[in-house]
Amino acid sequence: MWSPAWCACVQAVKRLGTGAVERLLTELQAALFAVTAAGHPLRFFLLDTETTTCHQALEVHVVDAHSGALFDTLVRPWEDDTILKNRIGKSEQIHGIGAHMLADAPSSQQAVLALQCWMFQRCRAGGGATPVLVAHNVAFDSRVLHIAFGKAGVAMPDSWLQLCTLALAKALLPTQTGYGLKALATQLGLSQQPTHRAAADVATM
Repeated sequence: MWSPAWCACVQAVKRLGTGAVERLLTELQAALFAVTAAGHPLRFFLLDTETTTCHQALEVHVVDAHSGALFDTLVRPWEDDTILKNRIGKSEQIHGIGAHMLADAPSSQQAVLALQCWMFQRCRAGGGATPVLVAHNVAFDSRVLHIAFGKAGVAMPDSWLQLCTLALAKALLPTQTGYGLKALATQLGLSQQPTHRAAADVATM
């Protein structure tokens, strides 16, 4: 399943046709081949999170790029209603997720453990594949998951590889004027636009 953003990126790279870009693509292909040749097929999961200003997850959306299967949940990082409302604060103005929407949402601990179980099942169905988290600024979303796993008292699996579409965009499209999802979607002429909700942002990615 190739996203519209990736297809547009590939076409833009072809138009650039520079030696540096070609070398980068060759190196990336070689690195992926080395992993799969070692008997570890890769399974890509497109990820986006929406958070509070202190990096607590409020929403997690993941798409299995191989099957299209979805993992999607709101998250309630604090049980106390007053703390929840105060901690969400101004971030609600960005993504529109308010405390009233999280009454029946799972806790951070429940959400990430369910995600881990879901990804394990998807990878096992794919022949024991190694999972690769793909996100726009993957360091941010990885940090959010690390915090949630920490609250559950376990470490985020170190077997989860990471691929950053922000870093790829900067490397492959050096002439772009902006590298946020919205800027890239506009400049690449995509009909799908990010909305600061996790599902829409993953669809754009």
